[in-house]
Amino acid sequence: MILPKGNFIGIYRGKPSDFFDKVKNGYLRISWKDSEDIYLASLVVKEGKPTMADLEFVKSKKVLKGKDAFDKLLNVEYAVIEVYSVESRDMQYVFSANDETLLIESPKTREHVKTESKEKSEVEESVETDNFEEFVLNIEDNFTGVVKGVGKDRVATVYIKDGELVGAEVSFDNEKFEGVSALYYLEFPAKVIIKELDDVKVSERIKVELTISREDIIRRYGIKLPDEKELEEVLKSLYELSFEEKEGILSKFSKLLFRIKKKSG
Repeated sequence: MILPKGNFIGIYRGKPSDFFDKVKNGYLRISWKDSEDIYLASLVVKEGKPTMADLEFVKSKKVLKGKDAFDKLLNVEYAVIEVYSVESRDMQYVFSANDETLLIESPKTREHVKTESKEKSEVEESVETDNFEEFVLNIEDNFTGVVKGVGKDRVATVYIKDGELVGAEVSFDNEKFEGVSALYYLEFPAKVIIKELDDVKVSERIKVELTISREDIIRRYGIKLPDEKELEEVLKSLYELSFEEKEGILSKFSKLLFRIKKKSG
């Protein structure tokens, strides 16, 4: 489970279920062992109630998530429990990064993603990639659905309709980036969760407009524009150059302009 650093409250020993109410918003790290395996569990608590759980079997390399993990925790009599609190504003990040560990199934319909047709079932799969941005750019032309990238320091979700990127949002460094601004934070190694849908609809706040502004191009490619003083010096120096020197400068400007147009195109 991907969790923020949190504020350490304390370490306890005993029955895990006796400590579920130790924190209002936060999580518990729970560990124990028996003759068969070593177990590491995480339990997220929101508003004083357990809401997410996962459990790793270290030796057998098995993982339980959601209700299966929680049911196992309820039967544990003795474990080491570390308790951490999390700021309310960070709880949304926890849910975005770990929705597959919810104790109850998350609703199919959300604020900005809605499945309209009941004839086609949802298809979900997960893969690993070194570059989430490149993965999204190479997705099938006819794909419609949601692609989520979960990395060490961020979670990105993009919404695609008929192969066209229509929405994006990224949670990174305790900040949330939406729409076009999210596109600058898609380049990272990630576990990719792909959910194919019949249709997607996005809200205005995460919508990605297809128009690219001059400012977007300058920022994307790190182009440095001269200030007024620098431009004045360049123009002044032109009057002091020979014909051959002027021709050389104009040629360089032409090549630079071509490269900028090529990149922006």
